[in-house]
Amino acid sequence: LPPLHKNTTGYDLRHLFIGSEGTLGIITGASLKLFAQPQTTETSWVGVATISQAVALLTLMQAEFAERLCSFELVSRFALDLSADFSKIAGPVDAPWHVLLELTDSTDNTMLKDQLTECLLDAGFENAVLAESDQQREQLWALRENISDAQRHLGSSIKHDIAMPICQVETFIATCSPMLQAAYPQAKIVVFGHLGDGSLHYNVFVPEVLDQRIYQFEADMNALVYEQVFAVGGTVAAEHGIG
Repeated sequence: LPPLHKNTTGYDLRHLFIGSEGTLGIITGASLKLFAQPQTTETSWVGVATISQAVALLTLMQAEFAERLCSFELVSRFALDLSADFSKIAGPVDAPWHVLLELTDSTDNTMLKDQLTECLLDAGFENAVLAESDQQREQLWALRENISDAQRHLGSSIKHDIAMPICQVETFIATCSPMLQAAYPQAKIVVFGHLGDGSLHYNVFVPEVLDQRIYQFEADMNALVYEQVFAVGGTVAAEHGIG
């Protein structure tokens, strides 16, 4: 299998053992990994011009904050607009692409916000908002988390739960999106996901067909999308599995 952080294709031995109810073997021991509850949380929404800038920001955050970086979400402009309208929350910044990132610290680190601010500004990521309260943090996360509900509210779509090497995300979108829109000129593509592990939700709407009739296009759309996923060394099942 390709070296992907998330890949649910193929057999999952853990779940085979669980689902076989002891007929394949018995688990006699397990290890539990625990983490300290975070005492400090800092959240920022950053607008970027390109996915390559988002990847550069990810690299910077990993270098500067290491394990304190706990979330790094990529959101397209269309996905944000869809969620903002559904959530009745204004988009934090205007940009073609957006990153929602969060740092946590298991200690009471009063300097973390200043460190994050300085890091963003020094690297030229000035189109950013830092949450100044728990309420603002919740609003930023609502914009990310409500994307799926906003899609369902709009209507039916063809969904793809995919993953690929992080360095290939921009190549995939730059290649696949024009091909989809050439085949389906009215198509609108909702892109969001966990850029930190190369996992994307890549969902396609056809505004004239927002009901079950859209599934007449599913096989052809899937073939097009999955061909491009495989071309960059990705997987067609990142989180949700097959079947």
